[in-house]
Amino acid sequence: MSNTENVSTGKPKVGGAISVAPVGTTLPLNARAALDEAFVKLGYASEDGVTNNNNPESDNVKAWGGDTVLTMLTAKDDTFAFTLIEALNKQVLQFVYGDANVTGDLANGIVLKANSVEQAERSIVIDMVMRGGVLKRVVIPRGKVTEVGEITYADESAVGYNTTITCLPDASGNTHYEYIQQASGSLAEYTVTFDTDGGSSVSDQTVDSGDAATRPANPTKADYIFRGWYSDAALTTEYDFTTPVTADITIHAKWEAEA
Repeated sequence: MSNTENVSTGKPKVGGAISVAPVGTTLPLNARAALDEAFVKLGYASEDGVTNNNNPESDNVKAWGGDTVLTMLTAKDDTFAFTLIEALNKQVLQFVYGDANVTGDLANGIVLKANSVEQAERSIVIDMVMRGGVLKRVVIPRGKVTEVGEITYADESAVGYNTTITCLPDASGNTHYEYIQQASGSLAEYTVTFDTDGGSSVSDQTVDSGDAATRPANPTKADYIFRGWYSDAALTTEYDFTTPVTADITIHAKWEAEA
């Protein structure tokens, strides 16, 4: 029986819809499981969303007289395309150009090299929320960037990387998996606390397991300059806001005295 409740849209999951990890990383087996900590999120994609092309190609063998007597599957390319628009995100640049071709950091300068070195394979997960809060997750065990569209630098549009991923068969011969599941249930939630070390208050965040914390507005502190958020009290490791949250954490503000 037809049911309009089964008609849906696909919105990106809050915190980032597209995550990548090295091939061999433990993959989720449903739509609600927390991702392995090796996965990193690629931030915002454009409003065009994600397009999947998974159409078979076949050849027909005809007998004398024109009757089709045999149909042979000749190809079944499985690709996903999306446009990544966080052009200042090093993880995005490494995904598009290759890890070895992007070095440095934004504070000290990123260096990007464009060449014909073949891209490494990655595991890719695409998370979305459908009508009624239903979760859908696409898992690509082995994917490779095989095409990057034109990159436009203009006043009126965000710089974006129109990227096509070709899915390769896994050990079972499957190129991707799709999981659809109700969101209600026992998803764990964790608290992200911001220690401002005497600066202005920053509210705690409650984050579903596997989602990323949201970078808050910079705090202020008299006679000090804010120098970023750090994952440890010793202020040695800057916090990466694309990291999936899998436990209660405290993030620490770093300050530098004004000259």
